[in-house]
Amino acid sequence: MSHYAEVPAARKRIPGEIRGDLLDDDVWPEEPAAGETAARFDASALPTIFVGATLARELGLQEDSLVMVVDPGSSFDAASEPESQYYRVAGIFQAGFQEYDSRLVYVHIKELQRFKYRGRDQVSGVDLRLQHLDLAPQVGASIRAALPGREYQVLEWQNLNENLFKSIRLQKNIITVILSLVITVATFNVLSALWTMVVRRTNDVAILMSMGATGPQVARIFQVTGMAIGLSGAAAGVLFGLVLCWLVSLYGYTLDPEVYFIEELPVEFSLAQIGWILGMTLAICFVATLPPSLRAAKLRPVEGLRYE
Repeated sequence: MSHYAEVPAARKRIPGEIRGDLLDDDVWPEEPAAGETAARFDASALPTIFVGATLARELGLQEDSLVMVVDPGSSFDAASEPESQYYRVAGIFQAGFQEYDSRLVYVHIKELQRFKYRGRDQVSGVDLRLQHLDLAPQVGASIRAALPGREYQVLEWQNLNENLFKSIRLQKNIITVILSLVITVATFNVLSALWTMVVRRTNDVAILMSMGATGPQVARIFQVTGMAIGLSGAAAGVLFGLVLCWLVSLYGYTLDPEVYFIEELPVEFSLAQIGWILGMTLAICFVATLPPSLRAAKLRPVEGLRYE
């Protein structure tokens, strides 16, 4: 840049203007060698910057690299020269969120105020971190009430990533529907097994009823049998799911950050969701035990012992 500044003003290219008298004898400065540019700067005196991992990979940056940051200004006026500043890459961070790793850089706030706001003690936004994430809407409402009529915008983390959370919520609802359908189909196996048992055990049911067993007692036998089958299947499924989640949390499961915004599948164990799945499974299994148990309860002992 200093080499270009030494060139006479008449030999610099003026946007939108072609100098006819300079077409023949216009001599542009030679590009400096690769090592000369870095040699002009004292890297230890430059301000430091931290770059996201994806952005650093795209720009070919590594630790102690020199990078120029350009501020085009708020008006983007061609007449005003944009501000620029060289920084030394002090480190590369990886937040695990593609949007941050590919777009964000971090510098000291005083350095940013010097470069962006010409030394004024000014910021473009303030982030608040709460111990309880669920209190964000209440805190946001309190801040809005404390700043009436002022040109401030308050965004909670739910609104800041609204599209992302909507897609996650939609996927979660779809998975819930699919899981319910799978459980419903599985309960038909319980229903068919109990129905076959009632047909094959007609004589035994007749003997029990002839010995004094009532219809509700016979129905309860088949209901307990069906619930035992459903409970064992649900417990085995939950155990398999917990083992699978434990393996994923132990060894990790990589994702494409271009599609899912994150690089690794997060795993969270929720006792409430596990209990909800068990309760829904047992409820569907109980409904599946009603038809065969009612048929067994209505069986007459004479019909069961007719051919004995």
